[in-house]
Amino acid sequence: MSEGKERGVEELICEERLREAAAMCHARGDVVRAVDLLERAAAFEEAARLAVEHGMGAKALRLVAAFGPDELLARASRCMEEPEARALGYELMGRGYGRGAAYAFRAAGLALEEGEAWERAGEFLEAALAYRRGGEDLRAARALGSRLQQKPQDGRALLELGRLLIANGRLEKAAQALQSVPEDAPERGAAKALLARVFERLGLQEARASLGEVEEAPDEEVRGVSRELLYGRYRVEQQVATTAVARVFRCEDRLTGQRVAVKVLRVGAGGLEGRDAVVRFKREALALGLLRHPKILPLLGFFPEGPAVVTPWMEGGSLANVLASTTLSPERAVEIGLAVLDALSEAHRIGILHRDLKPSNVLLDGAGAAYLADFGAAHVGEGATTVTAGLIGSLAYMAPELWAGGKATVASDLYGAGALLYEAITGEQPAPAEDLLVWPSMLYEELSSKHDDALRRLLARSPLDRPATAQEASALLRSLSFRVSKPARRVPRASGRKSETGRRLVPLEGEIAFDTLLKRKVRLVPAEGVTLRLGQAFAQVGREELATIFRWDGQDGVLWVEDLIGLPFAMAQRPLREEEARRLEEALGELHRRGVAHGSVDGEHVRWDDARGVTLSFPRKVMEEATAEGDLAALAALRKAAGGRRDA
Repeated sequence: MSEGKERGVEELICEERLREAAAMCHARGDVVRAVDLLERAAAFEEAARLAVEHGMGAKALRLVAAFGPDELLARASRCMEEPEARALGYELMGRGYGRGAAYAFRAAGLALEEGEAWERAGEFLEAALAYRRGGEDLRAARALGSRLQQKPQDGRALLELGRLLIANGRLEKAAQALQSVPEDAPERGAAKALLARVFERLGLQEARASLGEVEEAPDEEVRGVSRELLYGRYRVEQQVATTAVARVFRCEDRLTGQRVAVKVLRVGAGGLEGRDAVVRFKREALALGLLRHPKILPLLGFFPEGPAVVTPWMEGGSLANVLASTTLSPERAVEIGLAVLDALSEAHRIGILHRDLKPSNVLLDGAGAAYLADFGAAHVGEGATTVTAGLIGSLAYMAPELWAGGKATVASDLYGAGALLYEAITGEQPAPAEDLLVWPSMLYEELSSKHDDALRRLLARSPLDRPATAQEASALLRSLSFRVSKPARRVPRASGRKSETGRRLVPLEGEIAFDTLLKRKVRLVPAEGVTLRLGQAFAQVGREELATIFRWDGQDGVLWVEDLIGLPFAMAQRPLREEEARRLEEALGELHRRGVAHGSVDGEHVRWDDARGVTLSFPRKVMEEATAEGDLAALAALRKAAGGRRDA
């Protein structure tokens, strides 16, 4: 740049002619400075549009988060990568910019956080749509109710409410909502199409005839009014959930008239694939078949051709749903916790570890009675089985000894029970006891340090400091009264109810993030196809020579991988020893027996750490064409090369 041109910009700035200075900077290609100058001139929308044109999405969204037009906010959000969008969403929420935060969360794929942001901005229809994408139908219904209080004749809100009620089997209520869509509303045609199907399903033929000719409702909008039968016996009322591994239907058992839940495995649908998924699914059926206890969700049927399991329908939903929408009294929370411990006592008695204790796996019937469910992660037989934290469990509820692939024991199940009990009482996401900031006695003046100590024992970092059995844990809780007559005190919250993936990770650089709960770095690796299969194999092998797969987030489709350990072996000043090569070969053999290959056995991925020794990191790039023969040849070449450097 010439000195004259620079002097011209500075002179314009001194004269407060900021727009002209910005135009001069833009003309010579200094876009960053041009945007900053427009911002100083309070030309925020102009600055944002310039930033978007040059891929500066986060900058643009910050500039117009409070007032920008939807078109510009959407364009800005599309210029961001997922980690950047997630971090910006939380930043904007903290600053009170709900609309901007909503667009950032949408770009990050965080539907529930997006819904909260739209609600913060008073945009209740958008909030409802986001909640539905996130599977939170109850929160969607509340948001639609708020919108209809604002504008009772909002055709779009009424149509969406009708769709929501259909999806949840509330056909009479759905008919009322759809009939309320104004005749002149653009949504009237779609509403009449759905209304016709609802009338047919309810057997109201005259009402159906009164609608005359209507367009056909799309199939995906009428699942809730389907007459589909599963296994010739279960009439589908509603598809209630779709996860990475299964679809769950609420059905009527035509033989008994009982309402049931039918969970059908989804193989190859983007989640756990093939044989491993079937094994886990059948393990759940086996565990439930062995267990007979009033606090364990019973198995009503198993269909190996699905495979599918049938259990009673739980009208009260899951404890996770309850905690998301209300606060439990300590007495009620302990009542549920005791039910879980009673169920664990029976499972442990016959040699079954649950291994996946968390609020979503505690279900409530219509009367509020609690049942322990989802034994898909259970180990039937010898208790001391190795568990890596990859595809089993949620880290917030997993005992510390399991984070890095330790042994699952009775004590680790008791930690999970304590973690969900702690959350039910305090509303805080659990963590190891010494890291927790809120305790029952801080919230309720009628509770004491004895109540805190009971939870501390269940959440002790060392398994030796926890109760020895579920019966002992139950006796500890039953020895105390958790009844309170006064409401909880307001105290600073340690975390609030945070999403496990979204708010506990702080993006650092590239795919590296910092896990604020467990105080460590993790690599976030998109997981699908061969990458997911290799991640599964790493998690299942669980050898200390292999990087740990801490977690697989099925919703986000991301593996949480242990960051690179120690120094690259390419920098070692010695050869690869015989014992080290043998251990790496054995670890690779475990991967190969599971039908996958590493593909990057080289001086960068083979690492050395004084405490752990030689390790093999998860590949930076997973290759479809990787083979077992290639892995072993690469290991041999690495050993030879290392030795050659030493001999030189």
